[in-house]
Amino acid sequence: MLITAVSAAIVAGCTAEPSTNQAPVATSAPTPGAVSAPVARPVEASRISLVEAKKEYDAGTAVMIDVRPADVFNAERVKGALNMPYETLDANISKLPKGKKLIVYCS
Repeated sequence: MLITAVSAAIVAGCTAEPSTNQAPVATSAPTPGAVSAPVARPVEASRISLVEAKKEYDAGTAVMIDVRPADVFNAERVKGALNMPYETLDANISKLPKGKKLIVYCS
């Protein structure tokens, strides 16, 4: 469930214009006595500058994750980036390196 929320944030970040100080998403109060299903909460993905991303990557403290389709990745990519298309994130989450910042990009 967590990776799905993170994946949604990644795609939203790839398609949305940067925004500042957005209000939190409001949810209605549950009806007394009603059983409610878990609600996916939006996950905020931090944005970093290209300079900061390069600094982290060069220092070995971060890994670049390209979530575009393989054919697009193969045509052009950041040198050393891992290709993990968005649709495969759930199946491949265990392959992500531990203890490093994940810098995800899609364009």
